[in-house]
Amino acid sequence: MVKKTKELGELGELRRALEEVEKLRFARGVTAAEFGRLELASVGLRDKEREIIAALGEEIAGRIKASSLSLAELSKRIKARTAKLSKLPKSLDKISDVILEVIDIARRIEREL
Repeated sequence: MVKKTKELGELGELRRALEEVEKLRFARGVTAAEFGRLELASVGLRDKEREIIAALGEEIAGRIKASSLSLAELSKRIKARTAKLSKLPKSLDKISDVILEVIDIARRIEREL
């Protein structure tokens, strides 16, 4: 997290520097030599900006992957619990059917007596 915060701060500084370089590069009275140096500075800043963005992207992708693994494990546990919990109602249904059958048999016996 500290690395991410540092990179975000550095990214902000780079963008401010890039904005300043671009203003200077297109200002009136800039010589060809100054323009060339400013353009090289701009390219260097953009390259560094891309590096930081790529590093942040990799870190975020890693976190997302870790989260998805946790979610997959949680999903497995939920499915297992659901299967376990669904066994109880099925058992109760079977017991209920048996009880109803016993009652039906008892009524038939009672009628015959």
